[in-house]
Amino acid sequence: MLADSKKRAIFGLVTATVASIILTSIAPFWYSLFNNIPFRLAALLSFQVVFALLAVLCHCAIEKQPLRALGFFGEKPLLQLGWAVALFALLSVLFVGLPVLLGQALGDMLPAKDSLLFAIPYKLLFVGFAEELLFRGYFLNSFMRLTGSKIAAVILSSLLFGLWHFILSGSIFQVLVTAIIGVLLALPRAYAKTCSIVSVSLAHGLYDALLNALSWMI
Repeated sequence: MLADSKKRAIFGLVTATVASIILTSIAPFWYSLFNNIPFRLAALLSFQVVFALLAVLCHCAIEKQPLRALGFFGEKPLLQLGWAVALFALLSVLFVGLPVLLGQALGDMLPAKDSLLFAIPYKLLFVGFAEELLFRGYFLNSFMRLTGSKIAAVILSSLLFGLWHFILSGSIFQVLVTAIIGVLLALPRAYAKTCSIVSVSLAHGLYDALLNALSWMI
């Protein structure tokens, strides 16, 4: 990697990391300012929009990379959808089905109960896309350019994904689980040409929506 490109990559990674930590840290306070569902939903959506814009800004403006390199492409949409379904099934089996079969409680895996009317569509449509655009879009690609290694980029972006969730949960267990989820989503993004950012976003959103639904059923 050329020296100038390397500097841009480091600056972009530092900017995205620091900004995402700050935004995530203030999110609970921002959310608590609103009492009714429409305003709370708007508050949550504003953060997801900022996360998505942060990924695009660091990727396109700072590192000067094309938007397509984040994982956007229109070729073979059925295969992209197939990856989404397969990854959602994998996450569901490993982190929901298997613990149930082993007699383990899902309490530590499930989010706090919130309004089901907006929690599920919010997770499905917005959280998955924003987080994947940042972690399996920007961070994964930036680490690949910086290290020259796909597997190093998968590991580093997944560790960052896990540690980032510590801000939200304060749980080492959640850090480990989300880091593993990060690896499972990052591997096909790094190695499979037909796995797009849309694929992992849908898989992530469906999985989060499933957890929200289960939190009301268990």
